[in-house]
Amino acid sequence: AKHMAPEGAPPIEPGPTDADILWRHDMYNELGIFPYQQTAGSVLVVGDRVYTTTSNGVDWSGSHLPAPDAPVLICLDANTGKLLGEERSGIGSRTFRCNWSSPSYGEAGGRKMVVFGGGDGFCYALDPEPVEGVLKKIWRFDCNPPQYKTNPKTSKPVKYGSSKGPSEICATPVIHDGKVFVATGQDPESGDGVGNLSCIDAAKAGDITTSGKLWSYSDIGRSLSTVSVHGGLVYAADYAGKVHCLDVNTGEAKWVHDTEGRVWGSTLL
Repeated sequence: AKHMAPEGAPPIEPGPTDADILWRHDMYNELGIFPYQQTAGSVLVVGDRVYTTTSNGVDWSGSHLPAPDAPVLICLDANTGKLLGEERSGIGSRTFRCNWSSPSYGEAGGRKMVVFGGGDGFCYALDPEPVEGVLKKIWRFDCNPPQYKTNPKTSKPVKYGSSKGPSEICATPVIHDGKVFVATGQDPESGDGVGNLSCIDAAKAGDITTSGKLWSYSDIGRSLSTVSVHGGLVYAADYAGKVHCLDVNTGEAKWVHDTEGRVWGSTLL
């Protein structure tokens, strides 16, 4: 009732058809996070737990990280909002701009995991069971090809923001038959640029950041979109407006369709 009322006005009592707030968790004040532009991402609910990104990122300058040690993914009690765990993998200190990916949940090799696309361009698998308040890392995978980070001709680093440079992950990773599919991308204000779609063996990935690689597809541009997987095919859209259909096992392109318009949403089958 207090939340619904204008500032300075008395509470508006909820009626029989109104929902009410059960709990709120203030990530900004309680965790010290600093979101860039806004906090964005869908929450993941597994049983009595809620997993969500904090969207921790840079400040208005676009490069300074005010809270590099703050978590980018947390786990809350779905009934009370109590903080149960947080990632401590150092993603916040390596973030290019922000953490906007939504987490997903699945199982591979008999192990349950929460999979998250980091703001540092790595895809992470975390143990869903908090241990002493920490969501422990199972593996991480570098979703940016080497040539996006280092110019093969000059051997110099390629800066973030360059059309040929690395990107973070905005899309939601998809888990299907023990494989993880996820594309790299940047916020739409950054415009067009090179992208990459990775297929990861979730049971074989590890601390070596390319272990578990099944294939990658770099003929896709920067993408905000979650892929669709069905019938041995992967459907992925990029910001430039192209929809790509790939073989799920090899990453071979079956067809590419140009929508002749920007794509912010995700494919759905």
